[in-house]
Amino acid sequence: IQEALEYFSPGPPPVAPAPSPPQSPSLGPQSSETFVESARAAAQRIAGLPVAESPIASLTAERQRIASGVEQAISRTRSLIAEGRAADAFARATLAERALLAWNAQAQAVSAATTGLDGTAAALAAQASEVRAAADTAIASNSSVPVTFLEQAAALPDALCWATDAWANASVAAAELEARTATTASALGELAGTLASARYDLDTYLPFSLAHARSIGLSEITDPTETNAILTGYAQLLADTGDTVLNDARRQGPSASTAPLVEDPQAWEFAVLQALGSRWDDQQRAAGSQDAVSASLTTAMSYYVAASTLAATSELTHSEGDRRVFSPADWTTQVDVATAESLRSAIRAETLGLDPDYLAWNEGFGRGAATAADTTGANDAFRLGGLQVQWYGNVQGHMLLTLAGARSATATTG
Repeated sequence: IQEALEYFSPGPPPVAPAPSPPQSPSLGPQSSETFVESARAAAQRIAGLPVAESPIASLTAERQRIASGVEQAISRTRSLIAEGRAADAFARATLAERALLAWNAQAQAVSAATTGLDGTAAALAAQASEVRAAADTAIASNSSVPVTFLEQAAALPDALCWATDAWANASVAAAELEARTATTASALGELAGTLASARYDLDTYLPFSLAHARSIGLSEITDPTETNAILTGYAQLLADTGDTVLNDARRQGPSASTAPLVEDPQAWEFAVLQALGSRWDDQQRAAGSQDAVSASLTTAMSYYVAASTLAATSELTHSEGDRRVFSPADWTTQVDVATAESLRSAIRAETLGLDPDYLAWNEGFGRGAATAADTTGANDAFRLGGLQVQWYGNVQGHMLLTLAGARSATATTG
């Protein structure tokens, strides 16, 4: 969209200098200090949290991985702050805290399930419902608040994707529990960890991102109708991509495995994609309010990134026994490509007089998480989460540039 606007707009498009060597977009001083304070707070919290003992022998190695990851993250957070890498420090500390809370929830659920599977499943079903409701409430209350800057219009849906992703994972967990496919203590423990992670996203990453999204802005919105029209068009474009990937996945046929979804990462990703597709369809049937623009765009962004995740994991992984393992070379390429695209958007944004601060948050946090082997013991799921943040940042960057390009074109043509 941005390239088309530039092509058909009068006059030469703005040319951004190519970084040599590439430099990360820099956070503003206030944002950088917020990252540092949040990183220190998270590191202090995990230093005081116990790591639950392994309830069964098969989880002993996982417990040790979490414990080692916490120790490494505390040390690494300090050194990253000293190096001036605020976003990386935030990624290290908070990902370790998220992993620790998920492990503690998993261990507790496994222990409870060994004496009462039905009771544990019922408690988890209630948790899934609570997460879904909290996510919906957060999206509804925040998407209807007016924004005054182009940067906020692009960043707010991105921030709300923490809630949409939490909703999608809780929805899949609820369906899994309702279908009674998770019938072992281990499977219920995995679901408990997933729900704890979703809850952390709502309680930590969502408010942090929302505050960040609302604090930025240099370019005021002069035509709300045009801004909403562009964002609505972007939502449709992203959702069309999600539809295409979902339809392709359906034609190929999901795995016929009888294992619980929580034990099959790609089957889980397929179920998340289906849930987001259904949410998008429901929103389009109920569309009509201007307040619905951010909410539908949030769903479309999550739908698009879920589609990217499903496609990428199919290409980036191979099997080692019953485990899915990322190809290191392909993984590095994906992260490098995402980083380069983030840099391009941030540089162009600065050239156009826009605030690149939220782009810097996505790039710094995402890349930090995607390469944070010392945070969670080289856990592929967490590294993939970092790449997803980068994808979100890239989508948000393109939307911001498109909004700015449309404004420039309108001003030029009078």
